[in-house]
Amino acid sequence: MGVHIRNNLRIYRKEIGYRQHHVAKLLGIKNTSEISRWEQGKLLPGTMNLLKLSILYQVSVKDLYVEFIDKITRELLLQEGEI
Repeated sequence: MGVHIRNNLRIYRKEIGYRQHHVAKLLGIKNTSEISRWEQGKLLPGTMNLLKLSILYQVSVKDLYVEFIDKITRELLLQEGEI
């Protein structure tokens, strides 16, 4: 089983009252399976779609992927200390 990246995509989508098919249509995606994989953490959205989601949900990218970005930040700080 692959690694799942925890996120808040589903939470913010539901807060604005959208269903997956609304988000897919707004992003120009043909079906909801991609949105579902993003929300389940099985796949990361591309940069452009990530930015669009941030705008659509009116939150920062960090708010969408808090734990993942915190993990990356810790790893970078550790590597920075090794330089």
